[in-house]
Amino acid sequence: MVEESLKSVYFKVLQTLRVITERINESMEDLAKLKLISATLQFCRECGDISDDDLIRFNKNTDTLIAIIEGRRKKLLDRIERKRQEVESLQAGV
Repeated sequence: MVEESLKSVYFKVLQTLRVITERINESMEDLAKLKLISATLQFCRECGDISDDDLIRFNKNTDTLIAIIEGRRKKLLDRIERKRQEVESLQAGV
């Protein structure tokens, strides 16, 4: 009875870690879409709606944001992977 309960808990934890990993990766993909906005801003710049400085500043800020979040994403995914391995090890012992 206890073993089945533990197996269920371990399964749920592994599933939760998998879903979290997917969400983290999806968030990074969404951030990468900011680069598409740059193309739109380039068009606006050509129309005279924004300045060259605005476009440069947007691109620089976007690159900085993506770099910061990518670094944090890697650290977080590494921690999740270590926890996943721990849980799988515990699960194997049941």
